[in-house]
Amino acid sequence: MTTHATYLAVFLGSKTSPRSKAWQALSEDARRTALRTPATR
Repeated sequence: MTTHATYLAVFLGSKTSPRSKAWQALSEDARRTALRTPATR
């Protein structure tokens, strides 16, 4: 049996913001890694 995790990322702000553009530029693997690590601001 395979277990799959599903994540939902929600951005509050503009799709044209630098952070949103950076997220969209990430590959699926990089997004999964980013979601597993604590956020840094």
